[in-house]
Order: sequence, then structure tokens, then C-alpha cells
Amino acid sequence: MASDSPDQNLTQYFSLCNDFIHAARLREGNVLIHWYIKMVRTYKKKSSRGSWSVENMKHAIDAVLSKSAGYRKAAQMHGVPQTTLERHVAKIRKGEVSLTRLQVTLSLYFPNKKKKS
Repeated sequence: MASDSPDQNLTQYFSLCNDFIHAARLREGNVLIHWYIKMVRTYKKKSSRGSWSVENMKHAIDAVLSKSAGYRKAAQMHGVPQTTLERHVAKIRKGEVSLTRLQVTLSLYFPNKKKKS
């Protein structure tokens, strides 16, 4: 029996498994292959996507609405995505959502985002 270890050499079992499957096919039978794969234990995120804080987004929106900075500068200063900032400011300007309501909405959509400075 094979052990559940990254060091386990599974190639020694290929021939035995292949013979078993081939014999079943010759008899017009079926073989259920159960393959259990565990989650990778050392996954590292490859991008910083979604790493901005709700508080930083609010400050960036304030900067754009008060005209103290443009979209690009506000996004860079506060470490938020420019396109996301543009989308939220557009909703506020259209009256679809208020700045206070936007902060509540952002908190609901991103409950795990901690306030970063």
C-alpha cells in the first residue's frame, strides 16, 4: 500500500494498476478509480490582488471627490486599484450610493479586510 507522502514513489504501482484496468476492460467490466488529492499545504498567493483596505478606499474616494487628487494619484497614494476607485466614485456621483453607504457596502462585500494605514 502507498503512503500519503510527497516522497512516496507511485511509479512502482503503475504496472499493477494498468494490468487490473486492462483485465476489467477485456471482460467488458468497469473500474472505479478513486483519486484523492489533498490541498497544497504551502500555497503562496502570486499577486497582491484584493489586498487593499476599505479604509484606504474611503480615503482615496474622499481625495477624488474633494479634487485634491485625480484617480491615478489617489489610487497610488492610498494603495487601491484605480479602476475600482473609478467605479466607486462613479456610483457616488450618479447618486446610486452615498459615501457612507459605500463604506457599509464595502464592509459587507469584504468583511475580512482589515483597516490598514
